Amino acid sequence: DTSVVKLVCGNTSVGIPSINPQNPQIMIDISQINELKGVDITDSMISLGANTTYTELLDILDSQIESTNGTELQGLKALHYMA
Repeated sequence: DTSVVKLVCGNTSVGIPSINPQNPQIMIDISQINELKGVDITDSMISLGANTTYTELLDILDSQIESTNGTELQGLKALHYMA
């Protein structure tokens, strides 16, 4: 019965009440699944793994902003601001 199971990772231990069970009987910690981690950065995109933390995202954006010159810089700054 999936209504008693909750996947947790970082702040998801609090979860979104409207889609997650209120009183789960089983909690599965997915924070150590390596396939959900990682960052892939190319000239045209930044792809983040599902387990990327908010702090990691901000650090990645800061690093990219420092090393970027050109048209991408404005978009990175906007993304950092909205994050």
